[in-house]
Amino acid sequence: MPSRAAIPNRAVLIGACVVVLLLLFLLVRGCGDDSLSPEQLRKQAAAICHDATVATDRVAVPNAPAGGARFLGEGLAYMRPALTDLGRLKAPEDLRDRYERAVALGVEQVALITRTEQEIRRDGDVIDSFRQLQRQLEPIVQDENELWRALDIPACVRR
Repeated sequence: MPSRAAIPNRAVLIGACVVVLLLLFLLVRGCGDDSLSPEQLRKQAAAICHDATVATDRVAVPNAPAGGARFLGEGLAYMRPALTDLGRLKAPEDLRDRYERAVALGVEQVALITRTEQEIRRDGDVIDSFRQLQRQLEPIVQDENELWRALDIPACVRR
C-alpha cells in the first residue's frame, strides 16, 4: 500500500492543474490567429499604398500616343509589388472579407491594365485602348474605393 507521503495533497494537484491549464491557454492564444490588429492593418496597408502612389505619381505622362504602353508598363512596375505586399497582410477576421475583396479588385485592375498594355504593344489604337480601359476601370475603382473607405484606409483610395 502506498504511503501518504507519496501522494501529493489535493491542493497541490489542483494548483498544478491550474498552472498547466493557464500555460496551455496562453500557448494556444499566442499560437492562434496570426492576423494583424485593425490598427496594424491600417498602418501597414496605408504605408504600402502611400509608397505606391508616390512612385506611380512620378511616372511621366506621355505627351504622344507612342508613350502609352511605356506609361502603363511603368505604372504596373509599381502596382504589382504593392498589391503583392497588400496581399501578404492578414486582416483581422472582422475586416478580412472587405480587405481581401479590396485587394482582389486591385488585382482585377492590374489584369485590365496589363491586357491594355499588351494590346497597345501589338499595334493597338492607343487612344481607343485608353478610353476602353477607363470605362472598364471606373466601376472597379469605385467599388474598391468604397471598400478602402469602409476599412478606414484612405491612403489606398485611388483618385
